[in-house]
Amino acid sequence: MKLRINFRKIVFKICLLAFISMPLSGSFASSVGQKPDERNVPNVILIILGGVRNSESIDDPTHQYIPHLYGEMFKEGTLYNNLLANDFEYHMPAIYAMLTGKHHNHYPGVVAPTLFQYARKKYEFSSKKAVSIGLWEDTDSIYISDKFGTDTYPGQVSIMSSTYSPEMKQILTTAELTYFDTMRNFMGTALFCEPFAYLHWDTLQEIIYPIFNRAIQEFKPKLALFNVPGVDCAHYSAFGRYILALKRSDEMIYRIWKIIQEDPFYKDNTYLIICPDHGRNLYYMEHSENCRDNPSSVWVYIYGPKIKKGVILNRPVYHVDIFATVDYIMNLEVSPQEGKILKDCFR
Repeated sequence: MKLRINFRKIVFKICLLAFISMPLSGSFASSVGQKPDERNVPNVILIILGGVRNSESIDDPTHQYIPHLYGEMFKEGTLYNNLLANDFEYHMPAIYAMLTGKHHNHYPGVVAPTLFQYARKKYEFSSKKAVSIGLWEDTDSIYISDKFGTDTYPGQVSIMSSTYSPEMKQILTTAELTYFDTMRNFMGTALFCEPFAYLHWDTLQEIIYPIFNRAIQEFKPKLALFNVPGVDCAHYSAFGRYILALKRSDEMIYRIWKIIQEDPFYKDNTYLIICPDHGRNLYYMEHSENCRDNPSSVWVYIYGPKIKKGVILNRPVYHVDIFATVDYIMNLEVSPQEGKILKDCFR
């Protein structure tokens, strides 16, 4: 009796078995519930410098207040020297544009998902892997929906509202906890309002920097925001303190840059983006009321493994473009987009 062998069926079964045995990868793996490996996702650190003007930073021919940025860092990355704050010359519209990717003509209570929420949702990061530390409360925006809940908020410390999330409490010292609790009790009182505000913002910088430094070294966040408050002491009509705070900010940023270069977690896989949220058109201590017709021009610096070195670009860019660029770097796939990817900074 002769055996009849159906070679087509054999080949089909072999191919089917091989396909089933293949490891899942890429977008298909994500679609069936496999958690992406965070090591394959680049790290992004955003640093916001408050109301720093170009005249005391990149346009100063001596660059005396940003010696580290100008002397060492700028030549290792790309500088856009015409970042336009064209909505309202104030901190929050620029910050929200950078974090939500949308232009906002007002500053309180913006309701929109942010980079933190998109990143945590897609990659299932813990709150320690997405941290926001600095001056303003509600920096992560206020957004709860079926898609984005409180579990997509970052771990955060806000110096302005003297609040901290539970996971951030782990890295706060006893002295820092006492400070935050004490200041929170003073909120809304005469003691809190005026003496605490602009007069002390350069000293607040000295409180918040060690916390951020501790967070990036202990938690190793994939996405981090550091909102540096010091230069806003300019509102107190203290030009000397304003420029000293800027120089001190330069020192802090330089230390963070060195950590990125030396820490194995960050080395060769981290993008650092630094920018003022707005300048001050008329005078170093005042906000302009004419920003729509005369937008303040500031700057944005980008450093990372695939970023061009020593390049200065003077075309107009916007804070929403920073959102689009972070989206591109981390492959968050946010759609639609108001901003445009800053592709000319990439090699």
